[in-house]
Amino acid sequence: MVETAEGYSVLGGIDWLNKHAASFFVVCAIGNPSTRKTVIDSISSSSISFGTLIHPSVKMSKYVTVLEGSIICSDTIITTNVKIGRHCILNLGTRIGHDSVLDDYSSLMPGVNIAGDVVLGKGSYLGLNASVINKVRVGDWTTVGAGATVVSDLPEKCVAVGIPAKPIKFVS
Repeated sequence: MVETAEGYSVLGGIDWLNKHAASFFVVCAIGNPSTRKTVIDSISSSSISFGTLIHPSVKMSKYVTVLEGSIICSDTIITTNVKIGRHCILNLGTRIGHDSVLDDYSSLMPGVNIAGDVVLGKGSYLGLNASVINKVRVGDWTTVGAGATVVSDLPEKCVAVGIPAKPIKFVS
């Protein structure tokens, strides 16, 4: 058995997990959305249960939905009528405005600010301190660079940077 630098035991890899899944709740904390999806898709045991981790310092309305496998880190604020999909990560100090939707596998790095009525497509990745204004949609599998400000809809599968955020390349 291997131990991490923090002293936690590593019980095994995906094959081990698939064999021993009945007694565990699992979350996948890989920041990259497509890598996280690949790992989760490789878990084949039908007895796997995906947990949800919400730090006790998180402030959120009772009208927030958080689906399985998601991780919400400390000092995050989620207002009202927000839906957080499966296997999302909201890192330290993120802010989510009313009526927003974060689709499955979205990743928000520390300090991200999402205004109201925003839709983040499946697999969206928002870098450190990125911001999205009201009523904007970020396309599926789109990356928004650190410090960028999204002021208009972004297409799917692009990398957008700057203020205002503009696509600089498209990915397959």
